[in-house]
Amino acid sequence: MTACMENRKETVRSKLLTSRRPTTIATWNVRTMYAGGKAAVIAEEMKRYGISLLGLGETRWLQSGQVKLASGETILYSGHPEDSAPHTEGVAFMLSKEAQRALISWEPINSRIITAKFQTTHKKINLQVIQCYAPTNDTDDETKDQFYNQLYTILQDRKGKDIIILMGDMNAKIGGNNNGFEPVMVTRRVWSPPQRPFRVCSHNRETRKGVTAGTLEELRERCDRWSHMNDPRVKEVMVSGLVKSGASAIRRIIEGAVLWQPQRGHEYTANWN
Repeated sequence: MTACMENRKETVRSKLLTSRRPTTIATWNVRTMYAGGKAAVIAEEMKRYGISLLGLGETRWLQSGQVKLASGETILYSGHPEDSAPHTEGVAFMLSKEAQRALISWEPINSRIITAKFQTTHKKINLQVIQCYAPTNDTDDETKDQFYNQLYTILQDRKGKDIIILMGDMNAKIGGNNNGFEPVMVTRRVWSPPQRPFRVCSHNRETRKGVTAGTLEELRERCDRWSHMNDPRVKEVMVSGLVKSGASAIRRIIEGAVLWQPQRGHEYTANWN
């Protein structure tokens, strides 16, 4: 489905950024949404954390358009325009019902940038949100220049007192000096992969314990330690029915995934769709 800039002023019935209640806006590099059931899982996580507007990176959807989920959320997405393009990059917004009613307009710029504008409680101030998926440093210079030039142009087009939120995966290496930026810059993430929560259960589901890990090796080690058993090992994980092993596998496990302990001597597996 393709879509150009869309205007919805006539249907606006609510506002974001109201003083009556907090508004939660977040961003998430989902690695891929080109898999069955992934959008529904993201929508469940969005509800669980009470997020009104969720920016998504690396969706890997082609073209641009919008999709209404059965659970009520709406996805606005932007990807490569060609049907034959590889399923890479891609950005999107997932909107709660509240955010849908506050939406004024949105624009799919390209496979790395998408923007959306929302009404606030102030009649003359709108909220513009920009979701990005920046090229990595090893990308060719032309692609990097095009991305940052487009981003600069969008930021310069700010109208009046509008509020701008720029978010997404900037693929940046910021170093270890966070003096003066402690609330928004955590140095430990520069040196080690971020820890993500998982769960471990016994084969009869009688126990359930939390485990955090940033690498596949950490996951194996900590599952062994929590299980209090010598035999079982996390040898591999399952991704959409395919066995995955290696350092990159941990990044594809959804937070909160359950790793079951079938019987003594068996392996743990993390299995999801």
